[in-house]
Amino acid sequence: MQNSFKTGQLRHSIAFRSICSHQHRISGQSIPNSYAESLIKTLKTEEIFVNKYRNLEDARTQIKPFLMIAYNQRRLHSALASCPPDKFEQRYYQQLLT
Repeated sequence: MQNSFKTGQLRHSIAFRSICSHQHRISGQSIPNSYAESLIKTLKTEEIFVNKYRNLEDARTQIKPFLMIAYNQRRLHSALASCPPDKFEQRYYQQLLT
């Protein structure tokens, strides 16, 4: 069961800040911002829709650890060779130094 904050206030907050999906133009082709859309989908399905928040501040307080720990340190990403973003970034910079 979704509470009204998730479906009402969050959507209003997003709309108020003019947050929307957009596309990038590369070589005359319109390419969707699939990485950002994938992050938003994961955030909604694995954090927002499974939790209840008292207010916007509570949502921010709970979502930040999800992004910093679960998403960036633990979750494997197929676009990053099945590696968490933090580890992928660490490997990238190590390769630059060698």
